[in-house]
Amino acid sequence: MLFVWDGSDAPPPQLLSELHTEKENPLPLQLEPQPLAREALCKFPTIGTILRVSVDQKNVKLNISSVSAGRWIKFINLMFKVHEGLWCGVLTSSTKVRFLPNEHLVILERQRLVIHMLSFFWCMVHFDLVNIMYLRFVAVSLSNLHYCMVCVIVINIKRLYICFIRNFEKRLSSKLDQMPFTSFPWPCRITEVDDKVEGVPLVTLMDVMTYPQVTGKYKCIVRVVAALPWTIQDFRSPDGTYRIRLTLEDPTGRIHAYLFAEDGEVFFEGNPPMDALIRKWNTLLGVAEVDSGGVIENAPRNPPWVLCCIKSYYVDKNDVWGSRKYRIFDTKLVC
Repeated sequence: MLFVWDGSDAPPPQLLSELHTEKENPLPLQLEPQPLAREALCKFPTIGTILRVSVDQKNVKLNISSVSAGRWIKFINLMFKVHEGLWCGVLTSSTKVRFLPNEHLVILERQRLVIHMLSFFWCMVHFDLVNIMYLRFVAVSLSNLHYCMVCVIVINIKRLYICFIRNFEKRLSSKLDQMPFTSFPWPCRITEVDDKVEGVPLVTLMDVMTYPQVTGKYKCIVRVVAALPWTIQDFRSPDGTYRIRLTLEDPTGRIHAYLFAEDGEVFFEGNPPMDALIRKWNTLLGVAEVDSGGVIENAPRNPPWVLCCIKSYYVDKNDVWGSRKYRIFDTKLVC
């Protein structure tokens, strides 16, 4: 299994899975047969999309026997597809692998491209400044236009290099830049979080999964891609207690998060009428509806990006990491 980070957020695909099959065929949290160890996850970047590429060890043409973590390789004729709502690489009969040194021009170009993608919007302002500076050069000396253009290009590169480095670090530390790019300018406002969690950091799901402590509170911008149980009538136990497992995703990963008891009461604002609850729930999961309110059968789902609070905890003090769970708290569904 190889992982390729493209430095940006790939557009999330629409989901073709059917909600009523979640119990028998749950939407996977990852494409790997077994969950990756936390030590491996901690090596991943916490922003951008990580693309999975499956490698067939029997395919000797790929020359993958010496592939090791951290080594640069170049895929030739690599295709991508959506599997279980996740982007993954597809190796074809024409796929080739080439090993590259760290100093290879392609690697240096990719690294520069990554930083450029992360700082695109901020750089546009500086392009305007450079254009103005160029016009001033031309107005001063038309006879030395070539020299003026070289000066502008040098200034342009210097400005971009500085802004690339600054904005790469900025996205890692900035509140807004922890948001998926595809959720800009802000996530869908169908959820609200309590004012008392104002100080809780906004992070990605990879930040949550690799947090150095088992317990913690976070705010995340995610999509709800599945639920168990899927029928609204089964959200509560016979004694009236909410008990729901949600599958949340962002460009960095997926987790299961629970709505239980009083957290469910807060999320649904008590026990709303069934028609209002169905409408809210369909909006949250991106279920396609007709104008009359009915559901379009077999239509792909496109869940919106929403803001929610997530708490990590453990259920067994003798195995805190192995029994780690997540739940949603202090979040309301207000659509």
